Amino acid sequence: MRASIDATLKGEPDLLSPFVSVTMQMQRLVYDPVKAATKRVNLIKSFAKTSYVIVLDAIDECEAWEQVVDFLDQAVKIFKENPGLPLRFLITGRIEDHLQLRVDANRIQTIDLAQNTTKEDLTLYIQSLFGTPNWPSPTELNSLAEKSKGSFAAAKGLVGFIQGALINFDDLTPAQRLQLVLGTDSQNLDTFYARILTDSQELPYFMDVLSAIALLKTPLSIPAISHFLGIFEYEVIAVLSSIPTLVTIPGRNNAPITFSHESLREFLLDEQRSVPFHVRTDVLKEMAYKFLDVALVHYENLSEIQWMLPLDESIPEAIVQWPKNLDLILETDPSFDLSGFDSRYRQILTRMQIMPHFFNVIAIIALSDNPVLFGDILSILQLDVEDVSLIIYGLTPILRRGQKKFSETISLADQCQFRHQSIRDFLLDPFKAEDLHISPTHYTHIAQRHLSIMFGLPHTFVTAKPFFVDWPKYLALAVQHDPLFDREVLQEPYDPVAPMRRAIESLRGWRTAFTVELKADELASMLANVELAIHAIEMKVRE
Repeated sequence: MRASIDATLKGEPDLLSPFVSVTMQMQRLVYDPVKAATKRVNLIKSFAKTSYVIVLDAIDECEAWEQVVDFLDQAVKIFKENPGLPLRFLITGRIEDHLQLRVDANRIQTIDLAQNTTKEDLTLYIQSLFGTPNWPSPTELNSLAEKSKGSFAAAKGLVGFIQGALINFDDLTPAQRLQLVLGTDSQNLDTFYARILTDSQELPYFMDVLSAIALLKTPLSIPAISHFLGIFEYEVIAVLSSIPTLVTIPGRNNAPITFSHESLREFLLDEQRSVPFHVRTDVLKEMAYKFLDVALVHYENLSEIQWMLPLDESIPEAIVQWPKNLDLILETDPSFDLSGFDSRYRQILTRMQIMPHFFNVIAIIALSDNPVLFGDILSILQLDVEDVSLIIYGLTPILRRGQKKFSETISLADQCQFRHQSIRDFLLDPFKAEDLHISPTHYTHIAQRHLSIMFGLPHTFVTAKPFFVDWPKYLALAVQHDPLFDREVLQEPYDPVAPMRRAIESLRGWRTAFTVELKADELASMLANVELAIHAIEMKVRE
């Protein structure tokens, strides 16, 4: 087979040029020679007993990931077309996002070393790293294997620290460092952690990454940490790779990152023990504000017409990420002070409050427990698309439209909902929202609209069941919260927009022929709302 490869290179010397694709090189220098060799009758028997194995180490470190994907696609195709090909690939590396889809789709066999490494394997590996027959002792080797948590990288890091290969402190011998690693008292642990961290503390975002892992209640994956901090994945990996003895780095990109031992978290959270490595608790607040501020600054510099234009690439990511960051923070610290967000909500809402129908629009969205169809907003307010669409576009930093992409035009089926519950809480709290507070008169207005739509129109014009299910709830809210509530308001006629009037009149005689079919959960919700309305009315009568 070597002669075949030599002949190919002699005839095509440019194959080794960096400008030739990996797939072309593999085809001409690997697959074609192997396939040609298998066709030779005198070699078939020898090939049947064994296969060539090509080892590709640390494939996740290849910068040209597009070529890695092409290589995998080509390999899968070759083996499907030639199932008896005596060739195998042994590939090592973390399965990052661009590889995950290929691995899952093509059923490439994977082995997670972190989940399949035995303690005996690690013990033998550690012993080979030391290279001494009688030191450390079997008991100490066993303890080091336990501290490695199934990770060969962690084991190598521990041995490197003990031998002085990672950090060279003249005041400690290898034997002393070994006892430092194996020690269980806090003083030994503090010294061990501090010396490991010292060597990496100058890396960009080092403390930010440590803080995210230490402070967040839910462990995040590498991509999630990069999104949370607003940095690149390779910057997260650089930090984690510098402290393999302290963190567990999984083989898959979507697996969570954790500390190798909970005592490291305790060390980092204790300022007296960990200075200068005490985690910055304010990093959570910074990250919570960072992405929302990016969106707000962008929109502050736009005119109203520009709200509808496509956004810069970084803006949609910031808009999507800030509610996720806030949820992570509130999960970690339920007492987190939201006043900083309240001021930001005020910033964007204040700019828009002079727009016609603004308060009616945000009231409908804020008072609903579920997403509201854009078409339903138009029906309730009896407005045309152009009367409301600009408001929806302008609220984009704090309002989502279901799964719609930012660049897509607004449609009647868009499900409008605030991006975070705290926005609703802000608008419904008179002390926080002040002049932006949803007025109690909005409860009555929405209740009147719901009743008019349900009992004044053929049911074919009811675009969503929430009208039928929720009208008793809004009636209850109106009775409870609007001191000026007057039941005569609920009897005001419904005045549909012009395009609907003719169709409505043509079907009015068929009104009783239409039905609304409710599912069990929808019926239960409606009954609960009816009971709520009855209770509110009874309380009102007793006053």
